[in-house]
Amino acid sequence: MNFDSGVTDELLYIDFPSEKKLPSGYVVLWFGKAVQQSVYKEFRIVHEGLLRVVFNPELKVCGLLVILIMHLYIADATLLYFSANYKDFPSGIVIDDILGVLCATS
Repeated sequence: MNFDSGVTDELLYIDFPSEKKLPSGYVVLWFGKAVQQSVYKEFRIVHEGLLRVVFNPELKVCGLLVILIMHLYIADATLLYFSANYKDFPSGIVIDDILGVLCATS
């Protein structure tokens, strides 16, 4: 599936929810961790946070709350390598060292 925006895939990872039933019949699900990724050909954007979903007594979604804690932009290491080869670095910095650090942190 291709999207017009260049997104090749959308991924959603959620933790096990904690459920609370309200006296009004509404059900609230809290997800302690929710991770959403937008995958593009050359990079991905990752959003991490909390998710709350509220259902009415007929179990239809009537409310959605996303609390964003952090987001990351992750580029393909090979693209960084090729673009880094054309830049001037201070003496003593080796491209392979930079890639090793990038790969270790991702």
